[in-house]
Amino acid sequence: MWFYQRNPLWEWLRRAVQRPADVFMWLFTGIIVGSTVYLILGLPGPPTTGRDRPRRGRGQ
Repeated sequence: MWFYQRNPLWEWLRRAVQRPADVFMWLFTGIIVGSTVYLILGLPGPPTTGRDRPRRGRGQ
C-alpha cells in the first residue's frame, strides 16, 4: 500500500482524472508547439533553379 501513498505519479493521475480539460489543453498546446517547431526547423527550403545558382566565372 505504500506505493500509492505520496507517489507523485498517482497524485498527477488523480488530478488528471478529476480535471480532464487541463490535460486536453496541455496536449493541444503540445501539438501546436511541436508542429510549429517542426515546420520551422524540419522543412527544407525552396528548391533552387538554374537562375538562382551563381554563375561560374572563367577561372572557376
